[in-house]
Amino acid sequence: MKSVQRILARGQDMVKTVQGVTILINALSADRGGARSLLNMLAEESLTEDFRLLVLTPKQTLETSPGEHMVVVEKLPDHPLKRWLAEWSAIRGMARDPSVRGVLHLGNFISGGGALKHGVYQRNSLLLCREFQVNLLRRGLVKFFSYIQAQRMLALHSVRRADLVITPSEAFRQKVIEAVGEKHSEKIFAVPYGIHHEIFTNPLPLNARARKALEETEGMIRLLHVGYYSYYKNFTTLIRAIPYIVREIGERVRVVMTAEIGQNVVQHIYDSTGDWKLMKELKVEKYFVTTGPLPYRMLPHLYRHADVLVWPSITESFGFPLLEAAFFGLPVAASDIPVHREVRPDGFFFPTYEPQALAKAVLHALSKGRTSETEARKKVPHIREHFKGVIDLIARYLV
Repeated sequence: MKSVQRILARGQDMVKTVQGVTILINALSADRGGARSLLNMLAEESLTEDFRLLVLTPKQTLETSPGEHMVVVEKLPDHPLKRWLAEWSAIRGMARDPSVRGVLHLGNFISGGGALKHGVYQRNSLLLCREFQVNLLRRGLVKFFSYIQAQRMLALHSVRRADLVITPSEAFRQKVIEAVGEKHSEKIFAVPYGIHHEIFTNPLPLNARARKALEETEGMIRLLHVGYYSYYKNFTTLIRAIPYIVREIGERVRVVMTAEIGQNVVQHIYDSTGDWKLMKELKVEKYFVTTGPLPYRMLPHLYRHADVLVWPSITESFGFPLLEAAFFGLPVAASDIPVHREVRPDGFFFPTYEPQALAKAVLHALSKGRTSETEARKKVPHIREHFKGVIDLIARYLV
């Protein structure tokens, strides 16, 4: 494959110039959340006292200019199996150089073999969530259910095989241990995420659609949801909660969201038509305003102009928007699962599928109001702390 040949040619040339030990960072599947934030931290720093990092990254994921230590891949195959084979072949080829001692995979699965030590950044909670998988079967998505089951098997095999496993929260670490057995626990570590403070204090200007969404909701109570549409995001409970919220605080409330919900609007395999019909049935569609998907560097504007972050997910490995909201002193109303309490112990929690309870949590959050941004930022860890924690584990387990 041409993509593999390009990766190998650039990567092998770079490995030859390295003095000492090299650790590969396979970020070819790091396209969301904390893995993406770590990747952008890696774009800025590559040298440590003991080894050098060489990062394989897709071009579209970077928010900053790539460092000289990065192999930037313009395009990978769209088919998951072909993509995995491309990663596997590229890493196996680069690993032939004797300076390469190990590889950390940011995308949940180990790719490549040989005598290398392997670490895996395990962060996909859907693979360990029975509720989500049962939901797929109820919707008749048998092929996608089978795909998730195959991914689950590969992810758990990767955890068992790895020399090091990193999770973004202690709650998710415990889930991984439950899935693979206590005997693997000594190599599984929780390294909590942080925020890239510089990116969040220097955002890009909003695009026209997002500016219009904020202009239309000026002077209203804004309930914010950040993220793409998916069944595990539990928009159904949020939609059902709107009549209760309106009953308590009146008509001037809007949910500002980056997700798209509409008739025949499909994101990945997630068809939002059912939730669109529910909005119509409850006559609440006017309360939802979308900005459409936004680049990471534009999100700070939404947090700064919101009143409450609403986060009803049925599962998360971390829940990055909870921490992003904390950076701006924004209160949260979140579903009551362990990881949410870990990330935002000051939040207002509700049973995951209870609309009235969600509405009450929103009211409590509104009563609390925002805290000072200056004070809030002091309590939110920088992504650099996460980076340092990861580097320390690499030095201990992969070098």
